[in-house]
Parts: sequence; C-alpha cells; structure tokens
Amino acid sequence: MVVLGALAPHPPIIVPAVGRGELHRVRATREAMEALAVAMAAESPETIVVFTPHGNVFPDRLMITATPRLEGSLARFGDPAVQRWENDLELVEAIAEVGGEAGLRIELLESGGPRAALDHGVLVPLSFLAPALPAARLVVVGMGLLPLPYLYRFGECVAAAAERCGRRTAVLASGDLSHRLGGESPYGYDPAGPEFDRRLMDLLGRADVMGILSIPADLAERAGECGYRSIVMMLGSLDGRAVEARILGYEAPFGIGYGVALLRPTGPDPGRRFGESMRAAQMEKVRKRRENESPYVRLARETVEAQATGRPLPEEPADLLARFSRACAERQILGVRKPPQRFEILCG
Repeated sequence: MVVLGALAPHPPIIVPAVGRGELHRVRATREAMEALAVAMAAESPETIVVFTPHGNVFPDRLMITATPRLEGSLARFGDPAVQRWENDLELVEAIAEVGGEAGLRIELLESGGPRAALDHGVLVPLSFLAPALPAARLVVVGMGLLPLPYLYRFGECVAAAAERCGRRTAVLASGDLSHRLGGESPYGYDPAGPEFDRRLMDLLGRADVMGILSIPADLAERAGECGYRSIVMMLGSLDGRAVEARILGYEAPFGIGYGVALLRPTGPDPGRRFGESMRAAQMEKVRKRRENESPYVRLARETVEAQATGRPLPEEPADLLARFSRACAERQILGVRKPPQRFEILCG
C-alpha cells in the first residue's frame, strides 16, 4: 500500500514567506517540489509518512508523534502561518505494533508541547504538498541514529503496517544533502561534499538500494549531510518492489545540496528483497564468529544473553576453572605478572 516514495529537501528559504527576494536562487528546487506535488497527488495517498532528521532524534530508538493533531509553523524563520494536519493514529499504532513484532524499539509521543510540534523538516516539504493533498493525513517519524539495516527494517515495517491497515501511503524522506559544498555554506568545503551528492543522486536515480547502503560512513560524515538516514528508511518501505526512479531536481545555490526525487513502485520483485538479504548475511556473519569463539568468550556471551532475556544461566564447563588456573600459572612461570585483558574481564 506504499504508492510512492520521495526525497524532498527542507530549506525554509524555498517557502515564499521566508525566501522572499531570494526565491529566484532556488527556482529549480521549487519547480521540482511542485512537480513532486503533482506526482504525489496523482497517486491519491490517504496518508503521508514523513521521516524527519530535525524532530525527536534518539541514538537507540525511533519516535513517532501520536497526538491526534499535528501542527507547527516556520515562525522562527519569518513565516508565522500555522500548518495543521490530522494524525493517522491507526497507522501510527500499526507501525508500532509491526515494529515491535520485528524487535525494533519504537516510542510513541502521546502528549503535546514543544516536542510534538512539527519541525521545518516536515513543514517545508508539506508547504508544497498540502495544496495538492487537502484530505491526506500525516504520520511523523523522527530519524534515529541507528545502524542502516535497522533503519531500513523500520521502513519495511511502515510498508507492512500500511498494508495491514489497507492504507494508500506516500513515504517522504526529508533531508538536505551535503552541507559542505563551499560557497555561502557556513559549514565550509570538503571534497567529500560534492562526491557524496554526486554518488547519492546517481544511485537514487537508478534505485540502487545496495549501492546507497554501501556509501562509506566516513564519506557521509565528512559531507555533513542530514538526509541519508531518512532516505534509507524510505527505501526500506519499498523493499521487495520493482521501482521506477526519477530525479526531479538538484542544486546547491548556497553550498548545501538540495535534491528532489520520486520512486514509484510498479509491482512485486522478489529480487529486490534487500532486507532479507541483509539479515541473512548478518546471521551468517554471527554464525561464523560464534564458531570461532573461545570457551571463555562463549560462556560470557551466553551469560549476558541469559540475563538479558530472563533465561536460566548457562552451566559452567567442569574444567573451565582449572583451565583458567593453568593459563594464569603458565603466564606467571613465564614472568608475565598481569593476566591478559580477557581474563580480567571474566575473572575480575
């Protein structure tokens, strides 16, 4: 039921009430956003799910705003107009339920206040989309500082929840690209900036999911981007689907990359089940690592796992203490007074 995925930038300057005399410098981005609004309206989504890097961001979980009404303004940028949306609480609850079944940590923000206000990562793209989608509801998810496979898995859960609810859903990754393209950027210049933007937009235009997931972490960090994780979450919502990708625009008038793209799923494609492939590869990696564990490491790991899951503690091998004692004695005979670190960790 995910009918469209998209990338949209969020510089407040592209909003007329904020940009004013500077709007001509972001004409390409504004035109691309207008084209995105037309394409999204053609799919008639009932709900828009937005992943924002400027909302409630945590290092260990994902947060979804669960207040009945969603609202906010760009007042701090000079536009006091308030945007108001109805939250799709049924879809919010379904996402939390499916995510919990998948073992993801998801928190719902059910009270109002500043933390529940829509941030510019949501408000800027929706200022273009709202006129074309007056009846659509909204779901807002804060980006998480989590491993990419985890974020991709969350995107899969969004798609599964949309299907469970029978909800036609558009998924929007809000994010600017590199902030280090030089020019007027307050973040300066780094050669990684243009390289990151070039590589990401090329891969996105080909819907090359594994290529995007394989972008080196140090390249993304040096580029100073803020949309990469949102994009990964959006791509997860299209997992297992054939995709037609189209780049609608890219420019960097102020030394910060603004990219607009749409990805339209066209039907099932078992060859694009990248989530399953990543999880299988990770399980195989864990299996091989455990095959080579020493008995000491295995005991420590199984003990921690038992404590974390409430299972009974593993039985200590009968000869383990004797083996520890022999190893320590041998090291003392050889004149090594301090035992190796792994013995300190296990024995104190």
